[in-house]
Amino acid sequence: MILKHNPNHNSAPATAKRQGPAYVDGIVWKFLKDNAVRYGSLLSRESDAITRLSAESWTVRRLFGEMGLGGRNAPIVGSGDEVADRTIAWVEETGVDGFDLSRVVTPDTFLGFVSLVVPILQDRGVFKHDSAHRALREELFGRPLLPEAHPAANLR
Repeated sequence: MILKHNPNHNSAPATAKRQGPAYVDGIVWKFLKDNAVRYGSLLSRESDAITRLSAESWTVRRLFGEMGLGGRNAPIVGSGDEVADRTIAWVEETGVDGFDLSRVVTPDTFLGFVSLVVPILQDRGVFKHDSAHRALREELFGRPLLPEAHPAANLR
């Protein structure tokens, strides 16, 4: 799997330590099943990093166990302050400009984040306190309605 650098992406949040374009041109993931091959690729500098070596083979059960609580990544678990600390650290260390929240229990996961973490992020000045209450189209494109020339404009 290959992820390539997007030269047009330069939108780190103002609070991030790292500003400007990404450091790397891309990332290449290689799926090497054999531990010896994986380790050899690291020693030969064919790979810059490898997953932990394990005598266990990968199974569906193990894969889901490694993925945490129903997501692709291990969850952040802790108090509101601990989750806020980890979230802020990711932004400052990597320059990410947003997060996708995954739910474990709907809607409780989102309600818990909004009630326990968002106020802490707001107090620390890294999350807005209010919203303009505009439609998504206006947030994205700067106008509340489709342009008159748009084929769907006459369907208002």
